[in-house]
Amino acid sequence: MIKLNDETLTAFAEPQLIGRVRLGLPDDYAERLLPQVLAGFARINPTIEVVVECLG
Repeated sequence: MIKLNDETLTAFAEPQLIGRVRLGLPDDYAERLLPQVLAGFARINPTIEVVVECLG
């Protein structure tokens, strides 16, 4: 609940970012780390488009 409260306060206190982030990384990192990282990023930055390219 504290984390959710902090995210809410941050969303109202800081200007909202808009744009696109391009990310490239190997497949093994994408499978293990990317889902959690992208979920957290999307929750904090809902107006940012993330483009991911994974190469083996």
